[in-house]
Amino acid sequence: MILLDYERITKVGEAVGKLGYQLFVNLDLKEPEYNCLKWLYQEKTNNPNITLLTGLSAAIIDYQLGKGGAEVFWATLKLVLSKHKLKNLEDLKSALQEFLDQPINARLKNQKKTRIEKLLKSNLLVWTEIAKALQAPMDRKTIVFSMKVLDIVSLIVKGEYANFPIRVPIPLNYHVTAMAIASGIVKTEEISYEWNKVEKLQNQYHDKFLRAWEYTAEKASKILEKDLSLLRLDSLVWQLSKTAKKHNFQKWKCQQIFEQYLTEAKANPQAAKQAAVELTYNML
Repeated sequence: MILLDYERITKVGEAVGKLGYQLFVNLDLKEPEYNCLKWLYQEKTNNPNITLLTGLSAAIIDYQLGKGGAEVFWATLKLVLSKHKLKNLEDLKSALQEFLDQPINARLKNQKKTRIEKLLKSNLLVWTEIAKALQAPMDRKTIVFSMKVLDIVSLIVKGEYANFPIRVPIPLNYHVTAMAIASGIVKTEEISYEWNKVEKLQNQYHDKFLRAWEYTAEKASKILEKDLSLLRLDSLVWQLSKTAKKHNFQKWKCQQIFEQYLTEAKANPQAAKQAAVELTYNML
């Protein structure tokens, strides 16, 4: 059984809020998709529609990648796009076909091709409609990622994120679940970061974990005096959890790494230190 710990939710939310909104923007600027899409819009097309369709098409096939993962995926996309004119939808389709033929997309290639075809035929660019067009749940990883890409394209083109509310569907994966346990925003009978144990809790108490992060985002938003979408918080949690997993959720080690990571992303050093403490509260 798990319970929400409202005292911890408040402390974690306040610590996250004190990192400042620019911290979350800075984290997005480090993502490989940002660099690719910024180049596409500012140096290649100056066309927001082509940029958005390209980004969404890539986002929905960003899974089961070959060697090099996301870094190679987006670098390969940029290389392929650089060889095409991209004046209209037909140009884009041609470029995407060449992209699908690259080694990074070899796994499940036909499935990925079908997904792109469904998206481009749908001509619908809203969250629920993209999910409907692809016959997928709104919280599936690639659907959520496509909305993050929409957010990033909006940041590139308009200088601000899309107008998503705080509570948006995000996928509850190992990293999001483990960091809920690590930060103490949920109480569990046993503190363990073994994959199978975390996954069991994740499946059994799915809604409670998401609700804990929603409340945390709301607390952070009050400190920021600005809505912090769960998409932004999800990015932070995912990036930190990957590091924590690598270091077996050792509290002292993760605190040091988290503090350094957040400081390098231009958070106030004292705020970075406090956030590192709160986010590692229940680590080993």
